[in-house]
Amino acid sequence: MLAVSAVSLIPLVFMTAWRLLVTKAHVRPGEEVLILGAGSGVSTAAIQIAKLAGCTVFVTSSSEEKLTRFFNIFDLNRNGSRLLINR
Repeated sequence: MLAVSAVSLIPLVFMTAWRLLVTKAHVRPGEEVLILGAGSGVSTAAIQIAKLAGCTVFVTSSSEEKLTRFFNIFDLNRNGSRLLINR
């Protein structure tokens, strides 16, 4: 269960990611989106927004554990159109 302070940040991270991807970058279906740092709240929101927009999502991370978690959470396929990169 999340604390009230953590729950209150969810709209903020989604609004930040939405502004970056939709308002500023104008992402469209079929485009490729690179999201740096797969562990933050904004990057998590950005992945979901980019997938919703029909984009191919590329994500970087510093650990294999984070990559595995994102493969499972976001149903990303290592051999398909979605790719995660371990730096």
